[in-house]
Amino acid sequence: MTQEESKARAPQGHAYTGSKKADQHANPERGDITPEFARRCLLAAAASFLVFLAAGFAFHDRNYLSDGFFVRKYQHREKSDIVFVGDSRVIRGVDPSKVEESIPGARSYNFGFSGLGIDLDVLNHAKRLIDPISRYKVIAVAVSRPSLSAENAENNGYLEVEEMTSVERANLAALGKYEGLFKMRPPRIIPIRPDDSGFVFTGTVKASEAVARRDENNADDRRTWVSDAQVAKLAEWIASSTAQGYRIVVFRVPTSQRMYEIETGKLGLNLPSLRTKLESAGAAWIETPPYRRDLASYDGSHLTGKAAQAFTLELARKLRETIGAQP
Repeated sequence: MTQEESKARAPQGHAYTGSKKADQHANPERGDITPEFARRCLLAAAASFLVFLAAGFAFHDRNYLSDGFFVRKYQHREKSDIVFVGDSRVIRGVDPSKVEESIPGARSYNFGFSGLGIDLDVLNHAKRLIDPISRYKVIAVAVSRPSLSAENAENNGYLEVEEMTSVERANLAALGKYEGLFKMRPPRIIPIRPDDSGFVFTGTVKASEAVARRDENNADDRRTWVSDAQVAKLAEWIASSTAQGYRIVVFRVPTSQRMYEIETGKLGLNLPSLRTKLESAGAAWIETPPYRRDLASYDGSHLTGKAAQAFTLELARKLRETIGAQP
């Protein structure tokens, strides 16, 4: 029998497959799946998967920092001479490569976490990243209204990673960099570049006051105010750490003028008083500009990448003078 005759004799609704055995056993009337139908289903599934990946790359949240980024930071083991600790303003505001340019031979790391409330766990973790035989042994703590609030002390990015199981951390460390593909949101205009140094370079965009407006709207919530208890804990840690031979440096990352006025107003960030307390405990305070036109913030709270690098160079020069490092 010819192939044409076989096709003509195939039951109505039964696609001829070219396989005599398959044609003998596949019966569409019983709901059987023919090899041809299965092949088409596989091709459709493969095409759908490729479309999903393409959409992921086109529409994933470019401003999304995956959990894997923070897990890898939490698991960082390389020793440094200078470690920066703080919240997301440090993540996006301090570039360790610029510190190393200004202080040759010094190894620097950005140990910032989103929403970080400065507490003993993260501060002591930062100490473990310092090389015990370093000539500098500097821990630079960035203070802000969020990092000194009771709210952020109990709920922040560092604690989220610390409370994960070892299996969860291992999975996120390996696959976290692809996590943003599954955050399907419209394209953002704030592209980011996470770096192995812990710094995140944020693209330049038209400035807004989104975070400043949010903080202003939440100003009646006392848990968002600077906590005297948190300041006291930080001062105690500074005293014990300097007694152990560490150099503790304190500074503030610049914000917009509006954010600065909100924080130093009702939200209780009294910088002169804070400086006195922390210097009395043994810290060195580095004076930084509270805000400045050329140090642009894209949301009122965080510096753009270029502004962060410019600020870091200024900060590094002052740090170099403070610790007596040679240029």
